[in-house]
Amino acid sequence: MVEHGHGLQNGFHGLWVESDDPEEPSRLLRVDPDSRLECDLETAIEVYGRIRVRAAVWIGPHAPGWTHVFAFGLHPYHPAIRNLGKRRVFEIFCREELGELEPLNLYHDGE
Repeated sequence: MVEHGHGLQNGFHGLWVESDDPEEPSRLLRVDPDSRLECDLETAIEVYGRIRVRAAVWIGPHAPGWTHVFAFGLHPYHPAIRNLGKRRVFEIFCREELGELEPLNLYHDGE
């Protein structure tokens, strides 16, 4: 996974959010619905490389009951991650400058 983080100067968060509805984490992360682009992860990284503001979110289904989120441009332990509501959220953070992943974190009900 770290291999795919090259060029993501601000790193990225990989989140597994307990939710069947990808729209719900999108709302909670305050993603502008008009900025939506249907794409795969490779395209999302390509688009990220072209935008001036280094913040983007890729959201999609993962498994029954779970939504996968890649959030680009948030700092470690960003409050937006803790504001995903009363649910479990697994989080990893890739520090691009170090080329490594932080340990897996589990947030339950925002803590």
